[in-house]
Amino acid sequence: MHRQNSPTLHKNASSLERKFWGTWVYNFPNLPLYSEFDDIPTWEDDYAQRLRKSKRSRRYRLDFAHEESKVGIEIQGGIYTGGRHVQGMGYERDAIKYNLAFADGWVIFLITPQMVREQRWYEVIAATIRSRTGKHIPGVEHLPPLDLTPARQPSAGA
Repeated sequence: MHRQNSPTLHKNASSLERKFWGTWVYNFPNLPLYSEFDDIPTWEDDYAQRLRKSKRSRRYRLDFAHEESKVGIEIQGGIYTGGRHVQGMGYERDAIKYNLAFADGWVIFLITPQMVREQRWYEVIAATIRSRTGKHIPGVEHLPPLDLTPARQPSAGA
């Protein structure tokens, strides 16, 4: 049984997810996102196979998704502290999850702690959503310019 994909932020959201959500809702209220999105058809067969092997299997979920455009957003926390996203099995599971989503036509943005603080990435995601829903003419020219100044590495607490 699917969880209910929610247009509100889930109660166990990380601080990075909360920051992303707040910034998104403030800047793009007309482009609503689902939180904890799990309704991607290519994930179902994989889940059924994994469930046969282990009853502890969990469904894949995207941190945030715009369903109509098939744009997903994954907040990659813990990348400087050896978190799940950068360790063997966590990375392996994420690669399978993303590849199955790509096979179903999804675009997934991987957002790092530094990127959560950069307005440009919100604009890139919004432009991609608009482009994929026919609300903007596709093309690179609609993306904001890339700031090529070196970014500071976030502290270990980020």
